[in-house]
Amino acid sequence: NLPPNNVYTQRINNLLNSASGRILIMVACGPSVNEIDFSPLFDKDKIDFMIINKPLDKIPKHKYWCFCDDSQYKRNIEYYNSYNGSIMTSVGVKAGKSNHIKINAFK
Repeated sequence: NLPPNNVYTQRINNLLNSASGRILIMVACGPSVNEIDFSPLFDKDKIDFMIINKPLDKIPKHKYWCFCDDSQYKRNIEYYNSYNGSIMTSVGVKAGKSNHIKINAFK
C-alpha cells in the first residue's frame, strides 16, 4: 500500500467515485479499431473514453489515457505535454506531471 501522503495516492483518491454512474469505454489502438465508428457515442452524457497506449485522433475527447512503458511516452511526447485528462502509467515511465498517476504492480 502507498502511504496516505503519497502524491499518487492523493491523485487516485481524487478519482474515486468521480465516474459513479458513468460508463468507461476502453479503446486499445490495434488495427481493428479502424473498423468501429465511435462517433455515435460522443454526445452521450454518461460515456467516457480511455485510450490505451497511443493517442487516437478518431476519439478526440477522452478523459483518460493509459500506457505502461516509457517508449509510448517518448513516441508521443508532444501529445503527453498537451494532454489535460488523467494519465495512468506504470512506475517505469519516467515523465510526470500533475495529471499523471503512476501505478506499481504489487505481488
